[in-house]
Amino acid sequence: MREQLGGGGEVRLMVEERLQAQLDRMKAESYEEGFKRGFKEGLEESLERGLDRERNLLRRLTAWRFGADTARDLGALLAEIKDFGRLCSVVDWIVDCTTGSELLDRLQNAD
Repeated sequence: MREQLGGGGEVRLMVEERLQAQLDRMKAESYEEGFKRGFKEGLEESLERGLDRERNLLRRLTAWRFGADTARDLGALLAEIKDFGRLCSVVDWIVDCTTGSELLDRLQNAD
């Protein structure tokens, strides 16, 4: 086909091939970027669901041990915590504390 196009047609064909190659690269980069962004968002969503489950469990344990009012107050404090390790330490406090007030104070004064 190149032989039929002559000099000008050959240049046009080369430009089209380069443009197509560039377009293919851009599509691949866009796909990869979208995949990474989607993966990151999915990971963040999964982490948030895990944190929500942990918070729910902590509220239930607190309600069982110290009553519904303390669990409600604890829930408001837990909503601000984004660190799974810190949430896990609240389990120990639920066991260690002798009153609901002590538990809430500990959580409010924790670094």
